[in-house]
Amino acid sequence: IRRAFQSQKIAHAKNNCEELTSSPPLFCARFSPQNKMGYSEAAMSGGEWNIVYYESLGGDIPVYDFIENLSPTAKSKVSNTFDLLAEYGIKLGSPHVKKVTGTELWELRILGGDSIRVFYVATSGRVFLILHGFIKKSQKAPKKEVKIAITRLKEYKSRKS
Repeated sequence: IRRAFQSQKIAHAKNNCEELTSSPPLFCARFSPQNKMGYSEAAMSGGEWNIVYYESLGGDIPVYDFIENLSPTAKSKVSNTFDLLAEYGIKLGSPHVKKVTGTELWELRILGGDSIRVFYVATSGRVFLILHGFIKKSQKAPKKEVKIAITRLKEYKSRKS
């Protein structure tokens, strides 16, 4: 399922996310024809994986901010890749997904000239927690970017326990 953005603004749907995120507070996003986000509608049903953005204790949603600041074309590429992730889940492989060595993180590669990368983890209940997005400027993912994602994951886990 692939949908392109029809508006530059990304809309978010918070309804029906409480059961996905329980505690800690997270931000649940889904793409649908109504909100033009591009995620599979089925991502909120039992058939596909759910895409959930990390939310800080202060209520910031850094991945949302990162995506919002991308060009419309780049947003569309992110949308299409999130569609694939929601549809294929942990079976999605190369060239879209790569394990970050020595961590729990996975790197989602947004294909195209922009070199957009997103770090995420799979959590319980068929949920992908999207932790951090960045523009990759070198062959390897910068340690600084990996550290940001790991810090967010640790914070998420500490709130969950």
